[in-house]
Amino acid sequence: YSPRVEQGEIEFEHSGIVNDDSDAAKDGGLKLKTGAGYGVTDWWFAEAYVKHEREPGGSLRFAAVELESIFQLTQPGEHLVDLGLLVEYVISVTGGNDEVEFGPLIEKQIGPVVNTLNLIIAKEIGDDTDSYKLEYALGSRWRLSPYFMPGVEAYGEAGEIRNFGAQRDE
Repeated sequence: YSPRVEQGEIEFEHSGIVNDDSDAAKDGGLKLKTGAGYGVTDWWFAEAYVKHEREPGGSLRFAAVELESIFQLTQPGEHLVDLGLLVEYVISVTGGNDEVEFGPLIEKQIGPVVNTLNLIIAKEIGDDTDSYKLEYALGSRWRLSPYFMPGVEAYGEAGEIRNFGAQRDE
């Protein structure tokens, strides 16, 4: 995610993941995500998604609704880096846990290269969900023109952050 927000910008997004695996327990799995977003102000961008899933051998089903906001905290180029904040809430419609995600969006342009770092803390909401996950996304794009920006991206999880509260005997 970029921390930059443009008022009046309209976005449509559709993405999917299909599993093609020699393991029958994984082969044929599918996840789809479709959404729309709008730059409400010059500092707030709001999006809503619907998610569908298919387990291997199963049928496609409606799985979740995702509500997402990006808040631009600094003006582009005003400081050493451009800062934003991502806040996201995923509502499960299949009986699973809801999930909340939040974290800083950091971007720095050096000449024609735009570098972005997202550090996202994710937490499932529900019983037996006392840990937080730290996820990251790192990317660099070379701005050859407004319409063509080749780049590289890396995504991952740094692991779980257990129990922010006091330790307890079990």
